[in-house]
Amino acid sequence: MRWVMVVGLAAILGALLGAAVLAQVEPVAPPPAAPPALAVGEANAQQFIQMMVGQVANKDPRIRFAVREALMAMGSQAVPALKEASQLQVDPHVKAFIARTLDRIQQMAKRATGRGAEFLAALPMGGRDIDRIAMELSLTFEQMAKLEPVFKNFDKQVRELFAEMKEAGGFADREAWKDLADERKLMEEETRPKLEEFLDEKQTEGAMRYLRGAGGFGGIPFMLGGEGGDVQIFEGPGGTMGVTIRRGEKVEGGAGEGGGK
Repeated sequence: MRWVMVVGLAAILGALLGAAVLAQVEPVAPPPAAPPALAVGEANAQQFIQMMVGQVANKDPRIRFAVREALMAMGSQAVPALKEASQLQVDPHVKAFIARTLDRIQQMAKRATGRGAEFLAALPMGGRDIDRIAMELSLTFEQMAKLEPVFKNFDKQVRELFAEMKEAGGFADREAWKDLADERKLMEEETRPKLEEFLDEKQTEGAMRYLRGAGGFGGIPFMLGGEGGDVQIFEGPGGTMGVTIRRGEKVEGGAGEGGGK
């Protein structure tokens, strides 16, 4: 009787072990195929863009500048997300920042595909970069909004001054260039109090540095003064301005308004 029970238990145990073995060797479905590397890269890029766009309203100008540079590096991929963010924004300062970023992305695209793309890509974009200035001077949105019209008004005055000199035919007159430089310096001194109304001392000094570095025609003619030699300025195709200085037998050329020679 005991022997029969042992045999029965052994049979049951064998059946259980057999079922377990069959379960282990049952074929397993293959894992899903990995997505193509390109699809993964695109997903990562869009995730990164969304993360950057989420910071366009950040109050820290250093972070905003870093965000702008990152989105510029992403190029046209970032455009839809930026446009969507602009539609959702109610803050005019943030909308203006997005608009500037979109404009710079567009400029980058033109440089990359237009004539002389390799040469243009190595050049800085024209005009004062208000977002870079804000980063370097730690400006708030409100300070930025007040600074831009001061710069624009100064540039307008410089252009008008330059136009008057051009109309008077004073380009070849060294004394006329000296008078122009003195007049501009006076304009700079008159502009400083306007900056001091909303900037601290350190910010004012930084803004004045940017003011002196541009304005109307890039400040180039004011670097061309000095004793001896003739200054010749001529207009080229497309409104370009060329500058030539003669000192004895030596001839030097420089670029003026709009690029030039």
